[in-house]
Order: sequence, then C-alpha cells, then structure tokens
Amino acid sequence: MKNLLATSILLNVSALVAGVPTSATEWSDLLNFDVRSNNFVGEHYCGLFANADSNDADSLIQSLGGDNKGKQYSIGAHGCYRVACHNTSGVYVCNDNGFELTVNGGDVADAASYIHAHCCYSADVAGVGGGSIRSIRSGQQFTQWGWNVAVGYADCKAGATQRPSDAGGWGINPGTCLVQQGMTTGNSDY
Repeated sequence: MKNLLATSILLNVSALVAGVPTSATEWSDLLNFDVRSNNFVGEHYCGLFANADSNDADSLIQSLGGDNKGKQYSIGAHGCYRVACHNTSGVYVCNDNGFELTVNGGDVADAASYIHAHCCYSADVAGVGGGSIRSIRSGQQFTQWGWNVAVGYADCKAGATQRPSDAGGWGINPGTCLVQQGMTTGNSDY
C-alpha cells in the first residue's frame, strides 16, 4: 500500500512539473472554454471563401456574442457546423480534433470578430475606394485548441454541416478580398 501511495504521489508531482493535468477536473477545465479565457493564438487567413455580406456577417457575430453567447454548439470530430446564417452570409465552426467538442457562441464570436476586424478592409477590396466602406467578409481564424471559425458565403437552405469551402457562392456578394494570412497572438488588438 505504501508503494502504491508513493508511486501515485511521484506521478502526480511529475505531472504537475510537466504541466500535465492530474485529474479529470483539470482535463475538463482544458476543454472548457469559459475556464481558459477568450484569448486565442493561431493562423488567420483572409479571402479563402466566397464573400459574406459585411453587414450580415457583423449582425451574425453580434448575435453570437450577445443573445447566443452561452449557446452551446457541438461539432463532430473533423467536422464543420454552420452556427449562424442570414441571407447569403454565414459563420462556421470547424473541428480539427479527432473527438467531438462543444464551443459556445461567445467563443465563436471572439474568433469571428478578428476576421471581421482584419479581413477585406475597403482598401483591400478590388474596385472599391478607400474610406470606411466594408462591403464583404471572407476569412478563417484558427485556435490553439484545434478548432477554427470561418466567415463567408452561406446558403442558409443547405445543410448546416456544409463546409465553407463547399458552399460555392462566388460572385453573389461581389468584390475581391485579397488573400492574406498571418499569426494571431490574441484578442488584444481590436
């Protein structure tokens, strides 16, 4: 019994030093986005998908971060789910993990807000002059937790599990969002 207790203590101390969770509760906390924080780190890409209408995309993101902030969305392993859709615009969550995960609207809104704030600026939109015109959105933000959010064209009549890359819609919300990518280091630059 003493050997078992000593071994258990040594394993827990080793795990703590290595930063590995030692209990089911700690593992659960790693998967609970409310416990972690809303800061994310990951690659972002602009101009990958057919465009969403900027005003519709903004309304969807505000709804996800407002009334639907606590709403839970389950996404199957290696799947995508369109969590919000209006007219010809949608917000998608894709799960790159080998297991189902659940995210809430607030977390989705945080990642989508980065796309809305940084992709397809009016100066980047071909054929549109400077100023504050922001007519389209298209982008994808990856997180360090193995899921990503995409904003782009959506056919609200199509199944919610349609991937943004399969949605089509090129030319429906006209304009060209320049393709670009970068590393997002957090939500501190809004």
